[in-house]
Amino acid sequence: MTGSYNWTWTGLGPGNYRLSIDVQVKGGLPPIPYFRNQAFLNFSDEKGFSWPMLSATADVAFRGPVISLSKTSAKSTLHSNETITYQITMQNTGDPAQTLWVNDTLPPGFSYVADTAASLGGTSIVSGSIVYFRFTNMPSLTTWSFTLTAVAAPNLVRGAVLSNKATLNYTNSNGFLLPPRDGSWTVRVIAPDIQSASVTIGRNQVTPADVVLAVIGFSNEGNEAGRDVWVNLTLDPFLSFLNATLPALVSGDEVRFTLSTIPLGATAIYLNASVNASVSDHRLLTINGTLTYRDGFGNLEPSVPITPDSVEAAAPRILLSVTPATTVVEAAALQFYNVYQVNAGSGMAGDLWLTLPLPASFVYVKDTSDGARSVVGSTYTWHWSNVAPGPKSFSLELRAKTTVLDGTRANLTFHSDYTDANGNFRSGVTTSAYADFIAPNIDMVLTAGPNQAHVGDTVALTLTIRNLGGSSAHNLWLTDAYDKRFELVSYTSRVPRTGTDVLNWSYVDFQPGEVEMVTLILRPAAGTSAGS
Repeated sequence: MTGSYNWTWTGLGPGNYRLSIDVQVKGGLPPIPYFRNQAFLNFSDEKGFSWPMLSATADVAFRGPVISLSKTSAKSTLHSNETITYQITMQNTGDPAQTLWVNDTLPPGFSYVADTAASLGGTSIVSGSIVYFRFTNMPSLTTWSFTLTAVAAPNLVRGAVLSNKATLNYTNSNGFLLPPRDGSWTVRVIAPDIQSASVTIGRNQVTPADVVLAVIGFSNEGNEAGRDVWVNLTLDPFLSFLNATLPALVSGDEVRFTLSTIPLGATAIYLNASVNASVSDHRLLTINGTLTYRDGFGNLEPSVPITPDSVEAAAPRILLSVTPATTVVEAAALQFYNVYQVNAGSGMAGDLWLTLPLPASFVYVKDTSDGARSVVGSTYTWHWSNVAPGPKSFSLELRAKTTVLDGTRANLTFHSDYTDANGNFRSGVTTSAYADFIAPNIDMVLTAGPNQAHVGDTVALTLTIRNLGGSSAHNLWLTDAYDKRFELVSYTSRVPRTGTDVLNWSYVDFQPGEVEMVTLILRPAAGTSAGS
């Protein structure tokens, strides 16, 4: 029987079903190369709905070659720029084949490199992504294998599945084509994938000389481990590298880490850095950098910028001022100074010392400071601990000595030294106040005439006093104990005299620039010897 045959089944449940058909080849057939048997399956579901038809074919060579085609490779994964070698195998279990054509289609992004078809007497032609091979006269019961080498492009997409397909067409000894064969091999593109990296500092503020912990984190979200990763960090100039969980190469502000293998998932590097003791208040201490890595084949991937992080330095900053900055002080007068100290920084001052070498023209009276005062020689020192940000002021009371000279000046030099909360000394600050002293300065001139006198003559003595100073003489006493060889005849002055043997004149509030004159009229007493 020849022709079409039909089989019908009903009520088939889930499972596998097999239909075996045995056939016999008739004699007297024409010289055809092969038989093809076709089967078609039509079916409907339990509700009578018809589904698309399925079909299958089976070819049987008729006194000709029976050749299978397979394609393999030692690699199932691939990187960009990596080469791959495919092995194409043809096995003939039938009669000899006259001509064989193998057409190999390379995946997108692959380029032909070389093949070994010539070892089997074959030839190859490359046209774009297709390589055409031609062989002749393959004996029966023979296996032929040759290789095809290709190289991947530099920009393969990670995770892509790339299939290399080959088809075989061949003829029998009479030149008739037999059913084609095909084979393929797929590879998956692999690469590490680090999309981002960041620095995390777990504190908002630090004090000079503190230790800062920073975490450099990144994650390999690819489908293979990275071969090499270089983490290059740049520290703020006021941060100094101390140590890390990985060996580091340090050059100035640059810190470099090299990791030989980066597994899939998250990776963290812990780093300790010291804050410079001289860092300024409110400075943002930043750590940034870049990350570069290679895949398993050695391809250099694009650099990844490391998202920076920063921490603010909190340090004390003492401002010092004194008022009045310049003043005029009268001898023996009290002078008040307002001393202003302000911690204008954001950090606490661990210790604060204010020193004042007191000039010799002043004597200390008292102050309103809440600090601990000490005196060494003529130097006064006030000390405070744990001075928080904000103002701290007090009043200082001094007295000018009575012996200060008119027109002289005293320089009061105030100096503050202080430390931060960790005991590091900060740059001190100095300010000065100037005191210009004023005092009465009495000038006295005595004139007499004539230079010679006889008994009975009169002599005039004139005493002139002037206040050349800058302040009044509150009380001025003028005393004249004249020679008793003279007799007082009379005198002239603005104020009355007191005393007989010793003459006294008293003045009150003798003003600067004021002049007073006292004139005495004298005559030699009787019995005064000549030449005396």
